[in-house]
Amino acid sequence: MGYEPRPMSAPFSEYLAELRRNLAQGDATEHTHRPALKNFLEAAAPEILATNEPKRTRCGAPAFIITRNRIPLGHVETKDIGESLDEMGKGKGANGDQFRRYRDGLANWLLTDYLEFRGFVNGKKRLTVCVAERDDKGKLKPTPAGAEKFAELFNAFFNLDVATIGTAKELFLRAGVQSTKTLFHCTTLARHSRFTFIPIPTNSLTPASGR
Repeated sequence: MGYEPRPMSAPFSEYLAELRRNLAQGDATEHTHRPALKNFLEAAAPEILATNEPKRTRCGAPAFIITRNRIPLGHVETKDIGESLDEMGKGKGANGDQFRRYRDGLANWLLTDYLEFRGFVNGKKRLTVCVAERDDKGKLKPTPAGAEKFAELFNAFFNLDVATIGTAKELFLRAGVQSTKTLFHCTTLARHSRFTFIPIPTNSLTPASGR
């Protein structure tokens, strides 16, 4: 089942407005902008939920997990505006180790500094969209067609035919299975959903120590 993107012009304008308000305070951090990003992500398609600070995965603790009807679609990792995604993407700097863990451990995820979004699939960078830039005075300016390009990015993110769940058991656990009826429903869902289940070696289930 596909996920039809919504018109993003209004959510895009509100997202940038919220970032501007945060930056104007002079003491904003990476976490300050997360509520704005959550609203922006959830506006992209129907029934999407962006959960901030979800439970840890086996490779760390990404900022968001994106789900639809409690089924995981992918993750989003945030960095503060101004942090170098290029350095992180080379496996260098304070976040280099984290990047390698997420690159190798997450099937479908986005890395963002709130202005640029980089999509990774099975360890490879697929798409990059910049929705805004800071001018010489530090003010945010939207990039041409930023809202439309963001919608295209998330259309690909939502509809990607890639496994984000390791086993049927993990799907049941994430869905909070508490009855045989629900278990049957999840089994049916697993058989007919777009997910292909990939067995995860037992020794890979140990949570990573860092974020």
